[in-house]
Amino acid sequence: MRTYRVTLRGRFADVPGAAGEHLRAVAHEHGVLAARHTSDGTVTYGAELRGLVFRHESRQGDDADDPGESAGAAAAHAVHAWAAAHGVTVTIDRTDTTCLDDITIRRRNRRAG
Repeated sequence: MRTYRVTLRGRFADVPGAAGEHLRAVAHEHGVLAARHTSDGTVTYGAELRGLVFRHESRQGDDADDPGESAGAAAAHAVHAWAAAHGVTVTIDRTDTTCLDDITIRRRNRRAG
């Protein structure tokens, strides 16, 4: 199993009146300080309801043809489900996928003395 973090950047496409009012009322809960990659996903956006960022984390098996693409598709499904639950539609402009297992941490070599 490999862990992927997916960041989707997009726009609100259709925001009906009542849905827009609700999203604006809770926009302070969806600021950049609330940003986390979680299995459910988190949405950040501003009160103007133009752009949004959706962060999602998923674990993909090695049996998938392209686990990174599967992680991106899972995130896209999750953001569209979030949008439908809130009565809006969104478009995805950009998808960034990172496999945490491929990240190497380079430690500084500290010399004594």
